Amino acid sequence: MIGPEGGTRASGAGEEGTEGAVGGPLDPPAVPGVYCPFLASIDLADRVQRARLVPDTANRCLSTGEPAAPSARDQSTLCLTAAHDQCSRHIRATTRRPEAGLQPTPGPRISPPILAAAGVLGLAALLAGVSLAANGDLSVGVGSPGSPAPSAPAAPATVAPTLPPALTPAPTAAPTAAPTAAPAVVASATPAPAPTATPRTYAGLTPCAGRSDCYIYVVKRGDSLARIAARYGLTLDAVLARNPSIKDPGLIYLGQRIRMPTPTK
Repeated sequence: MIGPEGGTRASGAGEEGTEGAVGGPLDPPAVPGVYCPFLASIDLADRVQRARLVPDTANRCLSTGEPAAPSARDQSTLCLTAAHDQCSRHIRATTRRPEAGLQPTPGPRISPPILAAAGVLGLAALLAGVSLAANGDLSVGVGSPGSPAPSAPAAPATVAPTLPPALTPAPTAAPTAAPTAAPAVVASATPAPAPTATPRTYAGLTPCAGRSDCYIYVVKRGDSLARIAARYGLTLDAVLARNPSIKDPGLIYLGQRIRMPTPTK
């Protein structure tokens, strides 16, 4: 049904009676004293407005950066109550964006003695690196100035084994390769460009720009996601896989753009 201020409420498969049928009006509860700061509402032109303070299909959760439709149960038990800060989406959003309400915990302070000890260790590591680069080891001040650096022991000379005269193999002449004729160059015909396939048209669907196997359907009054999928011979799961922003298949709104795979009928 079309809810307050243009919202659309389509029932899910769990409602008694029909699959995707239009439900009745919601009883407006009392105005809550506090509600989730990430809760807003979407009008018919997809513009973000202030949240409606009753469970409504036009309300959207903006904690992930994209409008997501929370269920009526989540709105009444979390979003429109003081318990909204226990919602997992609220916790992730406030941890990622401290300005939304959750301030970061300051880290432990480092005392001056610890800083001084760290500086001494850093200086010692620097001196060890300089000694290693100059002497080849970690010794400092070994030997008198000007004394030659110890040279590495010479490697033993390798003596190549010699064969007795009787066992020396006689050189063999390398075979002469016969000249081969150069392969004839055959001019190949330029292949004709393959014709581009024109996407098939379906009633009520618009092909996606630059993509195959993708069509756009605009939600109309009285639609439900299950009815839209059945109209084009598709399953509800196939339609939901193309629209990850739809968290509740029973909540769609008028004018919403639904991505569809290629229909089977």
